[in-house]
Amino acid sequence: MKQKKRLFKKGITTVLTLALVFTTIPAYSLLGAEYNEMKNYIIVTSDSQAYEQVEDIIGDAATHNAALAENDILVAGLMNREARDLQHDTNVVVIEEDFIMEANTLAGEDEVPTVAEIATFQQALIEEYANTTHREPTQPEDYEWNMKAVGANDLPEEAPAEGTPRIKVAVLDSGVDIVRGIELAGTVNLVPEEQYISPMFVDMSGHGTAVASIIAGNQDNEVQGVNPNAELYSVKVLDGQNQAPVSRIIEGIYWCIDNDMDIINMSFSTTNPSQALHKAVADAYDAGILMIASSGNVSGAVEYPAALPEVMAVAAVDTSAQITDFSNTGEELEIAAPGDKIKATGFFGGQIVTHGTSIAVPHITGAASLLWQKDREQSSEFIRQLLIASAKDISNSDECGLLDVKYALEMYESFAENWDDSASVQSDLISKNLTMPETFEEVDDDINYVEGRWGKTAHENSVGSPTGFTADEIKIIKAGSVYPDQYLTRTTVVNNQSLGDGAIPYHGHSWGTYNYIACYEFVTRIALSGGSASISQSTIRGIDSNSYNYIKNHFSSTSAINGRNWVAIFNEYGLNPTYTTQPSAAQKKYFTWGIALHILADIFAHETYTAGGIELTHTSGDADNINVCPDRYDAAKIAVEKSLAKLKSGTAGNYVEIATALLSYNSDFKKLNIHTMAQSNAGGNLGTYNNLFYNVNIN
Repeated sequence: MKQKKRLFKKGITTVLTLALVFTTIPAYSLLGAEYNEMKNYIIVTSDSQAYEQVEDIIGDAATHNAALAENDILVAGLMNREARDLQHDTNVVVIEEDFIMEANTLAGEDEVPTVAEIATFQQALIEEYANTTHREPTQPEDYEWNMKAVGANDLPEEAPAEGTPRIKVAVLDSGVDIVRGIELAGTVNLVPEEQYISPMFVDMSGHGTAVASIIAGNQDNEVQGVNPNAELYSVKVLDGQNQAPVSRIIEGIYWCIDNDMDIINMSFSTTNPSQALHKAVADAYDAGILMIASSGNVSGAVEYPAALPEVMAVAAVDTSAQITDFSNTGEELEIAAPGDKIKATGFFGGQIVTHGTSIAVPHITGAASLLWQKDREQSSEFIRQLLIASAKDISNSDECGLLDVKYALEMYESFAENWDDSASVQSDLISKNLTMPETFEEVDDDINYVEGRWGKTAHENSVGSPTGFTADEIKIIKAGSVYPDQYLTRTTVVNNQSLGDGAIPYHGHSWGTYNYIACYEFVTRIALSGGSASISQSTIRGIDSNSYNYIKNHFSSTSAINGRNWVAIFNEYGLNPTYTTQPSAAQKKYFTWGIALHILADIFAHETYTAGGIELTHTSGDADNINVCPDRYDAAKIAVEKSLAKLKSGTAGNYVEIATALLSYNSDFKKLNIHTMAQSNAGGNLGTYNNLFYNVNIN
C-alpha cells in the first residue's frame, strides 16, 4: 500500500497563507461568463477593515452572514463585470463563484432503481422490520457485514471515563432527524429556506440521518454505528435536494470551529476547487479538527474537499473488499471503508440500504472518535495517521487500505509510544497489518438487502420502517410531516396573541379552547378517509367547533388541501414522477397522516414547561432546542412510532400515543392543560392514564 506524505499543521498554514495573500481567482474564470450575467460570489477580504471597505462598495448586493463576517468573508450577488472589477481591489484576497456542492450520490437517472424494480423485495422487508419498535439490542453476531468488515463488531466497551468529555462529531450534511437509535447532542440548521422545519423532521432527504447512524447508531433500531459514545451534532448545510452553495459549507465549517468540534464528517464533494473553502478547511485544521470527506462517486479523480491536504480522503469498498467501480480514486486517498449495500437509519427510525462514498466516510469518522476518546490530548494527526497505519491492504488498490478498527485499538499504545508530533507521516511506527480483509459476497444475493439511492429531488427508495411501510409510503409520510411548517403558518391573531392561523390545530398549541390532541385525532381520521374531511364533529371527542371547522375547510375538496392542488403538492416533494396524476386515496392517506405526525411531535415542543414551571418559547429559542428538557424529544420519538403503528393497523390516533410516550419520559418537562385535553379526548375517563397526565400537567 502506497503511503502519501501529508504536510503537518505548520507547513500547511505557511503555504496557504502565501497563496491567499498573493492569489485571486484567475481572470479567465470570470471572462468566460456574459459581461452582465448575475451570479453569487464569495469574497474573502484581508482583514476586518478591508471587509468593511468592500462591503461599502458592494452595498445592498451583500448578503449579511455573521459567521462569515467574523472571518472577513462576504457573499454577494454581482454582475460578472462587477466581480472582475473587485479582482483588482487590494482589499480582496479571493473572489470566486459561490457554486453548488452536492452530497455524494450516484448520478444519472439510469442508476436509480424504479419502484417496480424493488417492489418484489419489499414484502420480505415488511415482515422483517414489522416489529422493530422496542426490540432488544442486537447481539454481536447480528452486526451487519460492514461492521464486521472493519472490525467494529464485538469490541470491548470503550466508553469515556466518567467526567471525561466525549469526542464532539459534527455531521455536516442534510440534517439528522430525531429518531430512535441516534442520540444527538445538538442540532443547527444553516439552510435559510428550510428554517421553518422542526428539528424533529429536519432531514428532508434522509442523507444526514443515515450518515449519523453509521457513526453512532446505538442498535436501538437495529443499526449499529462504530461508536455510539460519540457526541453527535447535526449541522444542516445541505437542502432538500442534497445541495448547498460552497459559502454555506464554509459557514458550517466555521460553526464547527466556533463550537469546538473535534471531527467533521463531510459526505459531499465537488470537482471545482475553491480557495475560500480551502481557507476555511485550513482554519479548521489549525483549530485541531480532524476532517473526513468522501472521494466522490463518478469513477474519476478525488474531489474537493477530500482532495485538500488537510482533509482525510475516503474511498468505498464493496462486499468483496475491493474498491468499488464507482469510487473516485487517486493519490489523495488515505483510507477506505464499506460503501456498498450498507444498512443505515432512515425516516422515522426505519432502515435503508444504500451505497456510495458518502456512506464509507462515517465508518472512518466513528473509528476516529472511538480512538480519540482514549486520550483527548492526542492531536488530530495522531488519530489520522493511526487509522492509515493500521489499515488492511486492498487487493485492487495501492493508494489506500481498508479501515481496521480492532487492529487500530490493539496498536494504539505502541503507536502512541513512538509518535512524534513534529514528524511527517509515520506509518512504520507499528507492525504492518497482515490480516486479509474478510469478504461478504453472500450479502449480494440476500433478498433482504434492497438498494436505495439519493437523487436530487428526494430520498430515493428507502426501505423498511418501524412498522413495515414501503419505500414510497415512508417518503409520502415524511413529506406530510414537514408540510404544516411550510404552508400552514399564515399570521392571524387569537385572544390578542399573534399566531400562525395554522398554529392552533397543526402545531401543538391550545390557546382558548383548542385541544391539540383532538386536532391530531381529527387529522388521522381524515387520513384514514383518504383525505376526506366528511367526518362528524361528534366523532372527535374533545374537539371545539373552531378547530373542527378550520381543519375541515382545509380538506374540503378531494382535489386540494389548504387550497393547494394535490398534484402540485406531490410534484413539489418529488412524490409523483408523472407530474399530472392525481394521488390515490392511499397516497393522500399517508401524506395526511404525516401532517398528523407533525401535530403529535409539536405537542412536545410547544406549550411545554420545565419541571420548575418555566415556559419554553420560540422567542428564547428553547422550544426547538433539543438540549432543553431533552426527555420531551425522546417521548416524541416513541409517540411518532406508536402513531405509525396505528396507521398501519388502520386505527385513528388519540391520547393513547401520548400516554405511551409519557410512560417512559415525563421527568423533566410539564405540559399546559394536557390533563384536561387528554381527559376530554378520552371521553372523560383516562382510566389508568389519569395520574400519568395529571403528573405532567401544568395549568
